Amino acid sequence: MKGNLALFAQIASKSFLAGLRVLLGGGLASLLALGVAIAMLVNNPDPADVAAMRGAGAGRGAPLDIALLLAEAFWATLLLFCSFAGLWLSSVLAGKQALQTATHLVWRHKLGGFFVSRVTAYLDRLCRKRDGRQAATSADAVKRELLDSAKADTGIDRRQRRVMRFFLKRLRLDGIDFSKPHAEVRAALVERLRQVIDGAIEPSLTPFWCLVAGEAVLTVLALVFDQR
Repeated sequence: MKGNLALFAQIASKSFLAGLRVLLGGGLASLLALGVAIAMLVNNPDPADVAAMRGAGAGRGAPLDIALLLAEAFWATLLLFCSFAGLWLSSVLAGKQALQTATHLVWRHKLGGFFVSRVTAYLDRLCRKRDGRQAATSADAVKRELLDSAKADTGIDRRQRRVMRFFLKRLRLDGIDFSKPHAEVRAALVERLRQVIDGAIEPSLTPFWCLVAGEAVLTVLALVFDQR
């Protein structure tokens, strides 16, 4: 048990660092792109063009301002919006990277049995609660109740619950005959869950590098075509 606790602590720290690297790297790239975009938009528009366009579209407000920015500095404006989106995407990708790292490490360290035992305990509790009426339960209903049980499980910490729910969301229960005896249903569910855990892929940084590369390309285009 102590060995498992140490491994889970190691997995938690490694997954946190993996997510943090993506968050800081993506956030820094987006902030740099944002700085370039703002600097170019502040210095780029020709004052005469600005006055003329504002005079022609007086009273139109924000839509005119956006049209003006696009007309005067298309790539810099696109970079501005994409850099804001990049800040949000960095946090999303960081969370995904941390979770994928954790699930892969669970598989690599052969800790799937821990999660299988928790899920079978959820299923046993569900059957007892239903007083043997498992035959009337649909696959979707069972999956929802398993997810709810994982969410409410106080015997595991927050990170373990996230990994548990990650596995359960990918668990396919269609094709399991819930009218069969509980032991057979339990065995079928365990087999499906082991397949999900064994299918945990190694985390990829491809989405992160695509984000950084996209912002770098837009920055170059803005500097080449919008620089006055």
